Amino acid sequence: MRRISVIMILLVLGCAKHVKPVSTTPEEDLKKGINLFEKRKYDKAIEVFSRFFTEHPGSRYLDKVQFYIAESYFMKKDYETALDEYNFLITNFPGSPYVEKATLRKAQCLYHMSPITQRDQKITKEAIDAYNQFLLRFPNSDFRSEAEKERNELIKKLDMKDLEIARIYMKLGKYRSALIYLDKLANKGTVLKDKVFFMMGECYEKLGKKDEARKAYSLVEGELKEKAKKRIEKLR
Repeated sequence: MRRISVIMILLVLGCAKHVKPVSTTPEEDLKKGINLFEKRKYDKAIEVFSRFFTEHPGSRYLDKVQFYIAESYFMKKDYETALDEYNFLITNFPGSPYVEKATLRKAQCLYHMSPITQRDQKITKEAIDAYNQFLLRFPNSDFRSEAEKERNELIKKLDMKDLEIARIYMKLGKYRSALIYLDKLANKGTVLKDKVFFMMGECYEKLGKKDEARKAYSLVEGELKEKAKKRIEKLR
């Protein structure tokens, strides 16, 4: 259930004279919700936390409750809803200590929503931007290594997409078109550089450009290095 997004309205309601009395304190309801969350009873936790906003509208725990609502959806792997909930926290409680983790979680929601390589990678690009925003805003975060690792995985996914497009062009015999994507990858310093340089060598071979092919093969390292050396020998 979506809460009213304007926090001032909640504060006004909290100060109203005729408020329906509640039988539990904010602390008790908070503890109840957290206990359910820790027991992985996320749906029940969401129910308790959602009621918190109407039963304790002026509470100092609203940001914490909102964070646990978002976390509950995240743990349920309902990443689209979780993303909305984290955004709600960041927008309406900008000074909350939970904003840092919520900002990371935004990126992680998009990370999990990122499609397989063969599909459109718009969400993947949004996720990379979200990670970059997190790293820029919280450069000294304890979550920095985690964020960088996941962001780099997504960057590799985009590179694999371009590599796959290049491979398709090669199969079609369109080697110049393939080189456009391979050059793009080579210039950005992709972790797939060995595959990129080897494929570039293949394209130049097919185009009859032996010097360019040898140069490309000479840049190949890793497990493809020996195979590239044999190609170079063949071109002499």
